[in-house]
Amino acid sequence: MEFDSEDYPDERLIACRNPLIAQKNQQQREALLEAVEKELDLIVQATQKEKRALKGQDKIALKVGKVLNQFKVNKYYNLEITEEGFSYQRKLELIAQETALDGVYVLRTSLESTLMGGMVFKTVLGSFIV
Repeated sequence: MEFDSEDYPDERLIACRNPLIAQKNQQQREALLEAVEKELDLIVQATQKEKRALKGQDKIALKVGKVLNQFKVNKYYNLEITEEGFSYQRKLELIAQETALDGVYVLRTSLESTLMGGMVFKTVLGSFIV
């Protein structure tokens, strides 16, 4: 899909979508979220132990923060941390929005407009082949 933008008056913008990259991105995101949730579930379990349970909002937040910072996925979760426990939920709307954009990218070119989008794409890719 080709379109114009006032931000780039002398250039053409071509939106492309690669379904293989989209699928790969979705699988990677899901695997990452599952790995994070496995770690977060361990923290939830630690807060529910009968003996030596993890208590205190600060202590729980430190453990949760360590996991989220390790995986860089803070934006995908709503968290509730209290003195006595911890819970989390996926931000399903945000994940759905990002899933819809998986595999989408925009080429910006100043090549003449008589070239079709596919030809521009091949020309751009050809310039990166070593």
